[in-house]
Amino acid sequence: MDSLALVIRRRSEKQLAGARLNADMAGNRRPCDYIDFIVNGQSLADLFEIDRRDLVGMLGPQFFPNGGPLPEDPLGQFAEGRNRLQELTLKIPAYYEQRRVHIYGCPECGDLECGNVTAQVIEKPESVVWRGFDNHSPGLAAYMSPDKYRTSNRVFEIWRENNRSYAFLNAYAAHPNEDDFVFLSEFKEVKDTFDYLSDHDIEPLLVSEIAYPHIGPFEFEKGAYLRTFSEFLSVPK
Repeated sequence: MDSLALVIRRRSEKQLAGARLNADMAGNRRPCDYIDFIVNGQSLADLFEIDRRDLVGMLGPQFFPNGGPLPEDPLGQFAEGRNRLQELTLKIPAYYEQRRVHIYGCPECGDLECGNVTAQVIEKPESVVWRGFDNHSPGLAAYMSPDKYRTSNRVFEIWRENNRSYAFLNAYAAHPNEDDFVFLSEFKEVKDTFDYLSDHDIEPLLVSEIAYPHIGPFEFEKGAYLRTFSEFLSVPK
């Protein structure tokens, strides 16, 4: 298994040669501390050349300690910030398609179009896998579309009650009726038939389609992975 650690890192104070220039800021650089991920002793920020690309981690110290409560509308168009921590700790479903989480991005606005690194975060029974690192802009997961999330939080509750089953969410996204009540009624009758959809949202992913096929995959023992976050949260920043 791979090892994970979290450290606070500061945005490079100087604009490095060849780095992206934020025209809207007229070259001014806003100081920024962020959380960097150290995998097997190696900084992911360094692996993805974050300083040269003038990006930062999308988790900042302001989201610690405790990360705050779950959002009232977990499957809604929630503000990413605080909730990205919830995605990484498996408390809410991934915001973007293919279970992608935005881990590095623009220090000014966080917009994917300004440059990014996303990772697929895949929960397994005993481990958590980070893989498929990319710098393109993924779309929202199908279950995040306005016609799917807006009617009820019951979908999120059942996702959590069923061991955070993406099979359930995938089936919900593919269901022809946007009403949660109709879907949940049918779900009670044909629940077992959703198993075939368990990985429908992440496969196939061809290596040639991603920007960083040479990085990862990384697999973390689930207990140790979650402790890394909880222990970091418990230390005053």
